Amino acid sequence: MTEMGTFIINGGERIIVSQLVRSPGVYFNDKVDKNGKVGYGSTVIPNRGAWLELETDSKDI
Repeated sequence: MTEMGTFIINGGERIIVSQLVRSPGVYFNDKVDKNGKVGYGSTVIPNRGAWLELETDSKDI
């Protein structure tokens, strides 16, 4: 490994880049807006297919 944290592979400088993969499931979160109201949201991550995101706004819709 070089001083800059890279590797020399076959004479070329290479960088290791790792990727994080979100596990399938439901993730919940909350946010406080500028008026102090709390908004809630969730993200559904299936094993295959598109993600589904649900949120509430300041009017609880």
